Amino acid sequence: MDKKPSGRRIARQAWASLFSAFWRMPLIFLAGMGLLAALEIGGGFLSSFLQDTIASNLFALMYAFTQLVILAAVAVPVHRFILLGESGMNFYPAIVLRSAAWLMPFYLAWIMLPKAGISSGEPVTSLLTMLNWASWVALVWIFLLFPAVAVGEESDEGKRVEIAIRRARGNFWLILRSLLMTLAPAFLALPVILLVMNFMQVPLDASPITAGTIWLVQAGGWAFLVLTSALVAAAASWLYSHLTEAHLISEF
Repeated sequence: MDKKPSGRRIARQAWASLFSAFWRMPLIFLAGMGLLAALEIGGGFLSSFLQDTIASNLFALMYAFTQLVILAAVAVPVHRFILLGESGMNFYPAIVLRSAAWLMPFYLAWIMLPKAGISSGEPVTSLLTMLNWASWVALVWIFLLFPAVAVGEESDEGKRVEIAIRRARGNFWLILRSLLMTLAPAFLALPVILLVMNFMQVPLDASPITAGTIWLVQAGGWAFLVLTSALVAAAASWLYSHLTEAHLISEF
């Protein structure tokens, strides 16, 4: 058995796997970007007809889950590419839906809790902030659940959490460090992307050239979401591989 890997090693493997997966399965990444674009356009159109608060909230939940399904549809093939050596335009509906369902509570905690805190008093805001941070900690503890689901590891849903936590025990800081080191280059570039998007803001009667530039920037945002999801999946897969001794393919 190899000694426990470092965060730097996991990050290096994740980035190498991302480029390799994109080279082998470009249509999956492009399809993910295209579906995110279609979701944003269609969602913006449909939301304009919703006046009722309850309907708007339900629509927001459906929109969020659909977005997670699209991102999971990119992440799952990346998991299987690294751990099982699969490549090609494959889609795993049951696994994708299960992965998105596991992510949904965390997504709601990250998005909804801060919004609820804005309209609340100080004590409530502090509590919601603590819950928000707790959701991030919980995600690290069950992080190895996602590659296990992706490769079809047999277990009932409750047992999956127990197994993931057991695997993370003694490896919490390795998982967190690996995630931070893997995502650091991407998120260091994010302020630059946001700055460019801010300068690109134009009125609705903008010229076709400027409007085309806006679409290009938006496409960059969709690409960022897809590639970041794939990158996180790659890091999770390599952690899973090392910590379960599941070295099913050679390193890139």
